[in-house]
Amino acid sequence: MSRLLGSVALIAAIAACSSPEDMDETITQQVGENTLETLERRVAADADPGEIAIKNDTYEFAYRWPRQAAAIPALDAALSAMAERARTEFEASAAEAEADAKRYDYDYRRYASEWTWEVAADTPRFLALTGSQYVYTGGAHGNSTFDAILWDREGHEAKGPLEPLSVFTDVPALFEAASQPYCIALGEARIERIGEAGLGEAINDICPELSELTVSFGTSNGRMIDRLVLISAPYVVGAYAEGSYSIEVPMNDDMLALVKPQYQSGFALAD
Repeated sequence: MSRLLGSVALIAAIAACSSPEDMDETITQQVGENTLETLERRVAADADPGEIAIKNDTYEFAYRWPRQAAAIPALDAALSAMAERARTEFEASAAEAEADAKRYDYDYRRYASEWTWEVAADTPRFLALTGSQYVYTGGAHGNSTFDAILWDREGHEAKGPLEPLSVFTDVPALFEAASQPYCIALGEARIERIGEAGLGEAINDICPELSELTVSFGTSNGRMIDRLVLISAPYVVGAYAEGSYSIEVPMNDDMLALVKPQYQSGFALAD
């Protein structure tokens, strides 16, 4: 009973907070846990995630998003609408391919698409999601693509999900500020994955244009966004077999200065 009363008091304290920063501080002080544990606990571990899944003779389709996103009604509705648009488009494409196979008398290989959104960063103000899609359309193998969205808890319902790069004043300048640390980290990751011998003559020419990448966000402490996450799909960096790379770049002074004023309260230099 005392634990239940404590939980009720904690909820009341959270409701009385006037800002995400106050909420974060109040929870941490009352429970004595670290911020990352607090944010993980904010949505119950057994809460339902979002999902649309269909399987038939023509296509197999799945679109999933995590419980942290499903717990925000406006974001849950936005992701549901995104899932339905993606399903409708994929169904039409698969039906056309199946009809062509019958018309020209060749075997149809069932299309498949699987979209999975995962939490990249969850802070008092922002929820950053990174999405990965595996799609198969009858070829030798499927392929993977990536996407990212950012949800702003401060009056964000009317705006809908943000494209991550939209929070910066100058995207080319952001890429310039992030390029050197990204390229160094990518080189180290490639050497670790396939070795210097595998890179061969390309060892000194391994960095793609940042405009080719998917940009998301990360947090080291659960309180503030303090790093970029730069994701390259297969073929962007190396051969298909080399796969994709997700590289974290800590936020530096130049990058932080490019955050638009209305979003700066949720960003910080890397610890």
